[in-house]
Amino acid sequence: MRKLFIILLLIILAFFGWTYRYELIFKFQYARLKGLACQQNKADFINDSCLNKLWVHRVDSKERFNILKDKFAGYETDIVWDSWKRKFLVYHPPLEGKPITLDKFLKGVDPDRSMFWLDTRETPASDTANILKVLYSLDHQHKIKMNAIIELYDTTVANYLAAHDYWVALNIRTDWISKYKAGEWEKFRSTMSPKISFISQEDVHVPFLQKQFPGKDIITWSISFNNYFNREHLRQLVKNDRVKVILVNIKSKHYK
Repeated sequence: MRKLFIILLLIILAFFGWTYRYELIFKFQYARLKGLACQQNKADFINDSCLNKLWVHRVDSKERFNILKDKFAGYETDIVWDSWKRKFLVYHPPLEGKPITLDKFLKGVDPDRSMFWLDTRETPASDTANILKVLYSLDHQHKIKMNAIIELYDTTVANYLAAHDYWVALNIRTDWISKYKAGEWEKFRSTMSPKISFISQEDVHVPFLQKQFPGKDIITWSISFNNYFNREHLRQLVKNDRVKVILVNIKSKHYK
């Protein structure tokens, strides 16, 4: 009888553990982030702590945003430019299902409480005028000049949008890092507008970015789940004055 009771108890625990796995994992992650040594006394997790640098990786649906909103300072959202429709669509390639437009995604978002890292994937330089027109409309409706960093992969497009006073991050692509020699980076830097606010790349490249782009702030991502067991790497990134945003891996329903 006792053996049967233990088996039933284990089954029940396994059932509830699986049913509420996202909530349980999130509680663990949130507690570990709040426990980073950089937080002083009982400072508010978002507004009064250096932890406002920690933003959520891949928030590509309104459902996921609604679960996480008000718990973090910012969120990374993947957007893809549709040249035919002349709209930004929210999804991370490859496309699955029917994506919503960035305009619909941002409806109902309080621009005073949430920041966004908009990862544009690829934006053709030939479409820059149309892209700027759409961004003007989005700014008028959702104040994206105030609450969004636009990550771009093309220097020409990055320079153009920066010239129009958008917060721009130029992704220093890994093929550039592997291709350019030490002496070529000075020439590359000369092609960048001084109005580009940030440069971006994965956390393993932060020392390289600091060396080659001494005048630029950095936004990066560190999405290994191991960061929640050994927090030293996250702690060092957060304490780095040059690093302004770190994307972290947060589990929830509707992750795509």
